[in-house]
Amino acid sequence: MKKKYNQQVIDSVKEWLTDNLDKRLSIDDIASKSGYSKWYLQKLFARYHQETLARYIRRKKLIRSISELKESDIPIIRLAIKYHFESQQSFTRSFRHMLGCTPLQCRKHKLDATQQALLRTSDDPCLICRRNLPGLNKPKKSDV
Repeated sequence: MKKKYNQQVIDSVKEWLTDNLDKRLSIDDIASKSGYSKWYLQKLFARYHQETLARYIRRKKLIRSISELKESDIPIIRLAIKYHFESQQSFTRSFRHMLGCTPLQCRKHKLDATQQALLRTSDDPCLICRRNLPGLNKPKKSDV
C-alpha cells in the first residue's frame, strides 16, 4: 500500500529526530526541515501519532537514555544535560511521569543479555523491567 505524502513527511521527520535526539531540538527547526509551518506540522503529527510532537521527542529522548543508564556509569545529571533537559530534577520528573520509575531505579535493575538486546529495539523498554520487578508493576494513575 502506497503511503500518503503527509505520512512520508512524518516518517522522515521521525527518522531525522531519531538521528538527532542528543541535539537541542526546537519545533521551529523541525518544521523548517519538514517544509511545513510549525502549527501544521504539530497538528499533522498529532493526527498520525495521537501524541504531540514535543511529547514524542521527550519520550524518545528518555527511552534513548535508558540504554545509557543500564550500560554505563554516566552520572544522571550528564544524561540530563546530554538530552537537553533543563536540570536533573526536570529529567527525573519527566522520566518518572512517562516511564513510571526514576532513572536511579531504572539503573539499579540489571538485565541479562537477552533483555539488553530487547531493550535496544523496544518502543516500551520499561515493559522489559516490569515483567521481572513486582515492585514496578504498579499501574500508573492514567491506567486506573
